[in-house]
Amino acid sequence: MNKNYGFWKKEHDDPEMLPQISINRPSASVLKFLKFLKDNDLPIQDRKILSLGCGKGRNEIHLAEAGFNVVGIDYIDAAIEKAEERAKAILGDGWSEKVSFIKSDALEYLKSVDTGSYDYVADITFTTDVYDEETLREVGEEAHRILKRGGLLLFYGLHITDPISKLQIGGEENGLVYIKEYNKYEKLFDEGSVREIYSKLEMLASEVIEKERTFLDKRDKTRLLYAIFRK
Repeated sequence: MNKNYGFWKKEHDDPEMLPQISINRPSASVLKFLKFLKDNDLPIQDRKILSLGCGKGRNEIHLAEAGFNVVGIDYIDAAIEKAEERAKAILGDGWSEKVSFIKSDALEYLKSVDTGSYDYVADITFTTDVYDEETLREVGEEAHRILKRGGLLLFYGLHITDPISKLQIGGEENGLVYIKEYNKYEKLFDEGSVREIYSKLEMLASEVIEKERTFLDKRDKTRLLYAIFRK
């Protein structure tokens, strides 16, 4: 089981634990991804997108509203329950035809999916929570396999220059951080390490995004890497 399981279980039971994660608006990466698709005349309506580590469904519900057929995966029961409750409240009758939430280990789900099943895959801080190199390699291979030819993958994760990089353990180059106050491990990335995970995909765009956050009761600025890959 992922070492962060206890952290995420507690977070989904206590909505005040991470107040910076709003369940009422999507990640900035989702808005940028939608703009990228529209600017490049790429299809959205009824296209199938898989979201890894969906949490309470804030991104998935927004994607469903935009017209996608969305599947969200998470391994926390409470997350799936709350995501479904919110989808029903926001999307109304027929919500389950637009978005579905599945309780599963993400890698196990990826391995169960037929080749070429998805138009898009979203890794929105999912691999930030994965610190085992072999698992990261498998996630990259399976994401490539399940994408249709020409399909896109959205990546959004903590950048190696994020202020929490000072908490790195096991060497400065591995990007692994341990936050003792939360008893949580996180993985930081640069463009090269993300390319390594998704080595079978072509990187089309990348950008480091800086935004304010509350971390350990202090205001600072987080830095995240946004990237789009194509099969």
